[in-house]
Amino acid sequence: MNIIATAQIPGFTAAQQPSHATDLTTEVEGLQALPAGTSYDLVGATPFHTNNHYGIPGVVTALQRIAYDYYNATHRVQNIVTHGKPIDQNHMRLRYNDMSLIAGGLFDINGQWGKTGGHASHTCGVDADVGNTDATRTFSINEDDLNNIIINDFSGAFLIHEDRGGGNEHLHIHFADCT
Repeated sequence: MNIIATAQIPGFTAAQQPSHATDLTTEVEGLQALPAGTSYDLVGATPFHTNNHYGIPGVVTALQRIAYDYYNATHRVQNIVTHGKPIDQNHMRLRYNDMSLIAGGLFDINGQWGKTGGHASHTCGVDADVGNTDATRTFSINEDDLNNIIINDFSGAFLIHEDRGGGNEHLHIHFADCT
């Protein structure tokens, strides 16, 4: 962000008034990267946001646990359905998309920085988008199972089904409001 500060000094014309431009960097302290995992995939990086998997430490830990619990719950069901035959392990992996940027702040998914259309709930590392299909894009995520894991293990967190049209249907895990 570029800030121009101007002081009005008596006795100087408008053209003579001093000004100073400086870059100001702001960030949300303490965000951590969600590392690669065995029960989830990190997806959604674009040229506008290449580092989009950052969250506060509690959210990072929660997302790892949610994916692990979902993977194990669906793995047991898949083994029963397939009568113990080998199955494609990707069917149970969650796909984590947008969380927060490396320093937090405006998360503009359209690359129109400063204009409307930002990802407002993703500014402080407490929300995460989840693909509503598995990694193979073959099977729908069982929203009821996922929501039960979230609400049973994380007080106040909940799952939202978002469909804004244009092929952008996905799930959204909300842990807390930004303060």
